[in-house]
Amino acid sequence: MSELEELQHDAIAELFNMGMGSAADALSQMVGEEVSLSVPEVLFLSRREAAEQIIAQGGERISGVQEDFSGAFWGSALLIFPEDKSLDLVRALMQQNAPMAEFTSLEEEVLVEVGNVIINACLGTLANVLDDEINTAVPDFLHGDCDAVLSGGEAAAADDTVLQLRIDFSLKDKDIQGFFILRVDVGSVESLVGKVEERMLGL
Repeated sequence: MSELEELQHDAIAELFNMGMGSAADALSQMVGEEVSLSVPEVLFLSRREAAEQIIAQGGERISGVQEDFSGAFWGSALLIFPEDKSLDLVRALMQQNAPMAEFTSLEEEVLVEVGNVIINACLGTLANVLDDEINTAVPDFLHGDCDAVLSGGEAAAADDTVLQLRIDFSLKDKDIQGFFILRVDVGSVESLVGKVEERMLGL
């Protein structure tokens, strides 16, 4: 999928920026203050390449949320953060000043709720723009080694395709970088590109 034409790539980037705009609005309502989510980068990568990039920017261990989805295109959506950044995000959302060394069940619930809001707002926007249906499953908390998390605990090949969006969060005077990952197969990507061409590019 690295051979996407520039017009297709730009349309997909615009689509996900719209999705993150809706997610930011939903998260702002949830926490009662303005939250900014920007998507400076959209890449189709192998799972190995995605893991290498995330590790380079944040370390080996990550935390986040996963939801399987189906419909117009299909796969798993993951909202993930380097371990220390996910703790910073939860602290900011819970308005806690005390440092957190590890997740408790309450912090896990907060991160899952945030992930659920962002993933569903983003995928909901995609469904509306593409004029199709996208269904999501119950979200799961993820925590551990980056490569293991991206594989979903399955015997996934290292060259499996992922659609990676780097997300810059800005809230409570904090700048927190996370990643929105869609773990998809080739058929799903082709379906997404076809929908984008039809609904956004008129091809």
